[in-house]
Amino acid sequence: MKFSTVSSLDLEDTLVPDIFILKYMDKLELIDFKVYMYILYFSKFKLNVENRELANKLNVTEDELSYSLDRLCVNELIMKNIDGYTIINLKEVEILKCQGG
Repeated sequence: MKFSTVSSLDLEDTLVPDIFILKYMDKLELIDFKVYMYILYFSKFKLNVENRELANKLNVTEDELSYSLDRLCVNELIMKNIDGYTIINLKEVEILKCQGG
């Protein structure tokens, strides 16, 4: 599966938006937090990572990984697409909410 973000900036840090910490982190299970952090990292390099490889890196089963990805989708932190997942830009979502969009 492929992870990607909608951004033209390539930065050397893996950035976590404050809005994630304030509004989403307390709703997640620990595994979801671990998965989210890892896919943020992978997405900035547009890396392809197999489920098995990601599960091994995180020391979880593939089923646990799958359930976690599903929960991240339900919490609207990522979006499933044809070849993997897209990280949802939480800052953009908040700005649109404030603008009534």
